[in-house]
Amino acid sequence: MIAGIVTPQVFDDITSGSIKAASMCDFLELRYDLFKGRPWASLAGMLKEAMPDKKVIGTIRTRSDGGEFQQCKPNMRLSLWKTLLDAETTPDWVDIELNSIDTPHIHLFREREVKVLLSAHDWSQRYPTQTAVNLMGKGAEYNVDGIKLATTGSGSVAKVYEFLKFTECYKLVSAFVMGSNFSFTRIRSLEKGANLAYASLDGSRQFGILPVEETASALKSPR
Repeated sequence: MIAGIVTPQVFDDITSGSIKAASMCDFLELRYDLFKGRPWASLAGMLKEAMPDKKVIGTIRTRSDGGEFQQCKPNMRLSLWKTLLDAETTPDWVDIELNSIDTPHIHLFREREVKVLLSAHDWSQRYPTQTAVNLMGKGAEYNVDGIKLATTGSGSVAKVYEFLKFTECYKLVSAFVMGSNFSFTRIRSLEKGANLAYASLDGSRQFGILPVEETASALKSPR
């Protein structure tokens, strides 16, 4: 499956009907942290109205994990999620980082009946063994629905594939090595146990991500 990343420009293109690549996606990741100055609570509804057959993953990505959201007190983040999940239309999934997950967040997500994708992004240029262990541990502790591990460094490739052997219990699984030299792991991981590949809807190749069209073509090609 493919998750297309929805930036503000992509959002405008989708809601105006001027982008076709979104039809190739199974999921649309709504990156709330990129929508500065816009009313976040209305975004999921507008996106689902334009693409009613797509599942939406809501993400407030922090700067430490590669996003634009400023670090803040946990209660402030929780308040933001409450506002988003009290809207008339909400995401189907929420992505929350390993260092942000806690009992109040999980209670909110379960109460609002959204599925939870637990994620970790490591920039250390080596395989984050402890991060992977913590990700699996917290995933089990909070009984999350999906799991995502993004790491860096050439030594991570084989270990990411090894990590995927232990993820069969999750509905959504994504694991890959970031960087332009490791784009192939975003596709190869689907042969190793993952079932979700993130892809760009605006042609971006930042952090080694591939465009949706290229990702869809690779998934169709026999290997």
